[in-house]
Amino acid sequence: AMTVRAARFDGALARSEESEIDAETCDCCGTDVAVTGAGPLLVYRDRTPEEIRDIVAVRRTTTGWSTPAVVHADQWKMAACPLNGPAVAATGANVVVAWYTAPGERPVLRMARSQDGGKTFAAPIDVDTGDAVQGRVDVAMDADATWLVWLREDAKGQAVEVARFPAKGAAVQRTEI
Repeated sequence: AMTVRAARFDGALARSEESEIDAETCDCCGTDVAVTGAGPLLVYRDRTPEEIRDIVAVRRTTTGWSTPAVVHADQWKMAACPLNGPAVAATGANVVVAWYTAPGERPVLRMARSQDGGKTFAAPIDVDTGDAVQGRVDVAMDADATWLVWLREDAKGQAVEVARFPAKGAAVQRTEI
């Protein structure tokens, strides 16, 4: 089984605090990490014995890594690795996680926000849906906005999509590159 592990490296690259965070995870999906005001937050695609492959988050606390917590229970059952990991960004206690999922064979790109450094997440919004959604998402944020970038592919070809979500009030701005 594939595991997620962590270690701490000092300025001289000496390793310490090595630990196993999760004993069974998705084999090929990438991981991502952001530093919140309370410390590092790691996100990755988990894997249950029933082949449910939802996104989880773990926080580095003063006592070690927290127990993995599902960001949103998509309940995506897939017998193979989708090669499509999540992305995370943070500014202080504000965190955004974005990911591809396809429960019920319905492709969707989702984004969920946290205002407590990744302890809890609000219900996600569906940023993009449909068979053209390929995922491969990344995310960045600052005090003014959150940006998502992801891939789509349809009969016209491949496209890179970018969406900007203002921190306050204004409408979402979406562009194909």
